[in-house]
Amino acid sequence: ILGLGTLFLIYFERSPSTILIFLSFTSAYALYSFLYYFTLPLWVIMLGAFIIFGYLFLYTEQILVILGSERLVYLLVFNLIILELFIFLSYILIDPLNKSLIIGVSSYLFLGYCLDYVDKDLPQRFLNFIYIFIILLTLILITANWQI
Repeated sequence: ILGLGTLFLIYFERSPSTILIFLSFTSAYALYSFLYYFTLPLWVIMLGAFIIFGYLFLYTEQILVILGSERLVYLLVFNLIILELFIFLSYILIDPLNKSLIIGVSSYLFLGYCLDYVDKDLPQRFLNFIYIFIILLTLILITANWQI
């Protein structure tokens, strides 16, 4: 049902924040499933993550109308941050579902930064995204299942 809702939102180009967070979570969960259950090599998973998250971030930047050379810089920087986080989390012994939630919350922080870039007159907005990110990350780590 959530997948159909996301397809509806993509088709009518509504709520890019919901699309980014949900697709980041589901993509990360699928990639961690390929890594742990199908034992694919890590470099194949990283290549897939680079392509998938690059497309997700590019879609978000297009919807938020970030133009110019900043678009490419933000795309590469945030894509590399997600890849580094993906690699770092692959060595921590928590459930892949929790790892995917951490990736989704990190995408939420990326979205907050992009919204702050678009609306430069609201500097407090990004701080709210950081506070919510810290609270959600703490809740995820406290309630995590510390095994694979």
